[in-house]
Amino acid sequence: MLEPCDTIETIKSERKPRQTSGSRKSSVDQQISHSTDCRLNKTLNNAIKEVDLMISFLSTTGKQAPQKVIKSILEKKHLFYKGELDYQHEADFWLYYNQLVLHLQPATLESIKEIGNSPLIATENAKVIKKAKRVPFYYGVGVCIMILMTVTLQTYYMIGVEVLAKTNQLFEKRNAIKLKLSILNDNVKEQKLTEIQQKTSTKLEDQYEVLDQEFDANRNILFEWNSFWRMGAPIEAIFSDYDEFRYNSKKNQIKSSSIDDEEKIPLLVKHEAYRKLNSSRSKYFRSKLSSGYVINLLEAYVLPLLFGCLGAFTLVLRSIYNAFKNTTFTLRSCQDYNLRIVLGAVTGISSGIFFSDSMPSESSQFSPMLIAFLIGYNVDILFSAMDSAANRLLPQKKSKNKEV
Repeated sequence: MLEPCDTIETIKSERKPRQTSGSRKSSVDQQISHSTDCRLNKTLNNAIKEVDLMISFLSTTGKQAPQKVIKSILEKKHLFYKGELDYQHEADFWLYYNQLVLHLQPATLESIKEIGNSPLIATENAKVIKKAKRVPFYYGVGVCIMILMTVTLQTYYMIGVEVLAKTNQLFEKRNAIKLKLSILNDNVKEQKLTEIQQKTSTKLEDQYEVLDQEFDANRNILFEWNSFWRMGAPIEAIFSDYDEFRYNSKKNQIKSSSIDDEEKIPLLVKHEAYRKLNSSRSKYFRSKLSSGYVINLLEAYVLPLLFGCLGAFTLVLRSIYNAFKNTTFTLRSCQDYNLRIVLGAVTGISSGIFFSDSMPSESSQFSPMLIAFLIGYNVDILFSAMDSAANRLLPQKKSKNKEV
């Protein structure tokens, strides 16, 4: 029979009389056998504590368990405490124990220990229970940060797209009106304008002035938009060596000319004004090109990554909610959740490869950000796309092999 025993440390600390070598060997064997029984008793003792926990959980949650299993396992429990549990009873105990664990499903013994409300483990597993109940808060903070980052960059991206498109539109309209004005001015040199042409010229000049002001305002907003990703560094006008040579040569030519100084001043002012115009154009075109690159970068990589993470976070929060609701949550699940978030980021970036505009598919009606979010939420969407792409390549390989 298995009887309750002291710990191994207590056995070693007991004072014993001196023995001969033969008696000492037999004593060591007895201690080893006794320590093995102690370990078995500890295992059984822990299992019996878990039996009380499982029965309490089944009773408080309304789950049904066979009365025969509960009665039989409680009988084995009392036999153990009386020291009357033999090996046959122990075998029966483990069989009933296994059946009791099966009736916990979908919950597990580990999840009951970590998030259960039973007073049997409230003190013993206080730290683990406290840590487990903080998990939803941590992931909630993480998803709030992710939402804030996504909304901020999405807003930044949309402002950049709108400002860049509006600035380009105003630039083209302004140049078109400027061209019409230049044509009217050329007609002035040849003949006088009619009354209708004069009104048209005045109207075009007013439109040009308004468009020029709107263009300057949008251009300044575009400069400010670029200053964010440039960390406040302004965009400088950069001229080629040829342009610098032409500018300096023209300036020196005006200064060294034989005309009066009064006549040189207007020429120098006009030359500097033309230089300022070229500088302003250089800044605008550099800002236009750089903003276009940043917008493409946000659209193709950064935002899909964030939306993929956001979709994965959504799935993780839903899984945590269901796990706590069904008492299936364990701290080991956090590893799966973390990997899921990383996988959501990777698949979010990869969504542009399999669901681009150049590839006709049913998903073309959805925006790239929505596709990245859905793929982060359900990775199987991307895996199915990868499988279909691999299947399309497979017949081509087979046909090439046949031709060879």
